[in-house]
Amino acid sequence: MTLIAFCDPNVSYDPNVSCDPNVSYDPNVSCDPNVSCDPNVPCDPNVFCDPNVSYDPNAFCSTYALCGKNWVLHDSSCYFLFRKVQTWDTAKKNCEDRKSHLVVINSDDEMNFLRQFSLSLSLWIGLTDKDGSWQWVDKTPYEKTPKFWNIGQPDDWYGHGRGGGEDCGQLVDGDGWNDNYCSHRFAYICEKTLSS
Repeated sequence: MTLIAFCDPNVSYDPNVSCDPNVSYDPNVSCDPNVSCDPNVPCDPNVFCDPNVSYDPNAFCSTYALCGKNWVLHDSSCYFLFRKVQTWDTAKKNCEDRKSHLVVINSDDEMNFLRQFSLSLSLWIGLTDKDGSWQWVDKTPYEKTPKFWNIGQPDDWYGHGRGGGEDCGQLVDGDGWNDNYCSHRFAYICEKTLSS
């Protein structure tokens, strides 16, 4: 499915940005004028674009009426990419403080979305085996979700010299999973459902 942002037909847009002629644009839309779009990621058709901003129709517009400012909608969840690096526990708490949780990957489709949305960063995800077995932070049964571990992972490596193994899940370079030492610092993605 092609994902495209709504644009206002009464607005003069950046001539270097082409709007899709096959899209029905909404003339009644207005949103946050401080929002910018990332030209590397597809846009969602339900995103409201501000008429004062030049948008790329192939970009994510980072505001959505139901998700809140700077959250991005995919299927029935909203996602927020935090670039400020944190430990896994701090990232988990920061998500919870926003009535969300570290991202839980439930399907191949969601993983494909995250490969784009992550911008090839290495990020914490909501997966941990601190209690001895892998668990998702939202209690989704781990055994019922697809796995995207990189070859040889998880390996619970002790060679980092910090004591203990690797108990926290990480999305590496926006692609496969790795287990990492929880006190390392990475960017992270929070996820919440539309009903949150």
